[in-house]
Amino acid sequence: MVFPFQQQNARRNMALFSGAASVALFGVFAAAAYPDNPSPGDSVGAIEGEAIAVTGPMSVENLNGSVATILHSGSDVRVKSGNAHINLVEGGQITICGPAHFSVLKSGGSLTIALDTGTIHAHIEHQPALTMYTPQIQAQPVAIGGGPEDITVGFEASGAMCVRTNRGALRLEQQLTSGRKRISGQRAD
Repeated sequence: MVFPFQQQNARRNMALFSGAASVALFGVFAAAAYPDNPSPGDSVGAIEGEAIAVTGPMSVENLNGSVATILHSGSDVRVKSGNAHINLVEGGQITICGPAHFSVLKSGGSLTIALDTGTIHAHIEHQPALTMYTPQIQAQPVAIGGGPEDITVGFEASGAMCVRTNRGALRLEQQLTSGRKRISGQRAD
């Protein structure tokens, strides 16, 4: 003979068990969706420098016999002093003059750098399509005749904005305004 309170306890225990199993399965699927090592498709490049700090998605790999820190989409970087260099996975280099703080986002063939402080000098042969944001402007290098892009965007020690185009052109747009755009040609400040 089964008493009503025994049926009630059995239902409650089954509900608790199925709830615990759901939480455990969610944990397994969440761990699979966000592995410790980010996927290679969102790799930005290897960064090196004397005084840098990287938070967010990154990995450490052995490249040509030395240890390298690989930035991934979503990495947040502080260059405390001196310079840091990023060798992009698509080819090309980015040099950061510290002190600097920036974040990187990558999607497909596009790389976005959000520069808070410091100066960035980018040399891009063909890929990735680069967009840089500062608190004042949005800057996009433009290749001329399929040639390389070589630009500098950032802040001088005085706090003044510095924009320089060595090769290619640079499309500039003021942040938070509409209609104010400028193209800076090759060898222009």
